Amino acid sequence: TAGYLVGLVCNYGMTTFFTFRQQPSKKNAAGFAASHALNYLLEIALLHAFFILGAGELMAPVLVMIVVVPINFLILHFVYLHKRKA
Repeated sequence: TAGYLVGLVCNYGMTTFFTFRQQPSKKNAAGFAASHALNYLLEIALLHAFFILGAGELMAPVLVMIVVVPINFLILHFVYLHKRKA
C-alpha cells in the first residue's frame, strides 16, 4: 500500500511537471486522482471482459493496456489542458 501511494505521488509529480509542464494544484491533483480511479475500474472491467472473450492470462493484460493507456492519457490531457471560459 505504501509503495502504491509513493508511486502515485511520484507519477503525479512527473505527469504534472514533465508531461504537461504545469504547476501542482488542487484541481489537477483531484483530476489526476479521479482519472486513476476511473482507469482502475476500466482496467478491472476490461480484464474480466477479455477473460470472458477467451483471451489467455498473458494476452488479456496486454489487450487491457492497449485500450486503457490512450484513454487515460486523453483524460489527463483534458484535466491538465482544459481551460474554463470565464
